[in-house]
Amino acid sequence: DILANLPADLAGNFGFKGFSLKTRPSLEVNFLMFNFNGIFKSRDTREAVALALKPDQLARLAQGFAVPVSQFVSDGIFGYDPSIAKIESNTARALELVPAGLKTTLDLPQGLEVFGENVVAQLKAVGIDVTSNYLSPQELGKKIIGQASNFYFFGWRADLGDASDFLTAVAHSRVGDFGQFNGGDYKNPEVDRLIELSQTTVNQPERLDYLREAMKIITVSDIIGIPLFSPEVLYGVSSDIQFSPRVDGYVLAQEVKM
Repeated sequence: DILANLPADLAGNFGFKGFSLKTRPSLEVNFLMFNFNGIFKSRDTREAVALALKPDQLARLAQGFAVPVSQFVSDGIFGYDPSIAKIESNTARALELVPAGLKTTLDLPQGLEVFGENVVAQLKAVGIDVTSNYLSPQELGKKIIGQASNFYFFGWRADLGDASDFLTAVAHSRVGDFGQFNGGDYKNPEVDRLIELSQTTVNQPERLDYLREAMKIITVSDIIGIPLFSPEVLYGVSSDIQFSPRVDGYVLAQEVKM
């Protein structure tokens, strides 16, 4: 009666008698990340890339089953900040900010060739010369962990429903157990302080403020990367039952009604 995780290519032409298609944004967010040790050390350059991209168009490449996002976790995650607005594409402003002769390589996982071609075209429109480089997941992961990629595609699934796992692993500087996936060598003592406070604070409203402030700094002030879209989870649901997808993706029998 319920087919969860329906493939997008099958759902795109959904027409199964007695079934309807239901969708729900997932806990995963996909984005592009910068390495702060190279040509993206300048915030103006990072902002130019952000303003050149059109996340709405890129989201539609996922068979129409993805929603543009404003930050590195999706709505419904503890730490999501509703005050952060999506970056609006602005080609004219991007052209003003981008340095002349900017060239870089974008590392992506194999299978995202269409996505990569569109990113390259959008950046080329503002004078950024980008070469796409497709790698196996293992090769890409090794390059990110080694901080050897200048510009790369990355995704994070907040399985715990909390922004702290992303912030501690990706946004915190690489110290001790922190920052194991900080592939861009990003460092901000204030962000580190807020993340560490969020781990030791019991008061939940106060803890939420710490997470949101860290999220705002990395997304708006420092632009460590460009949040793009959240893939939707797709369900084929029999017309004989009543079922609404959950944000965590679980299908619980007690929530299915006749």
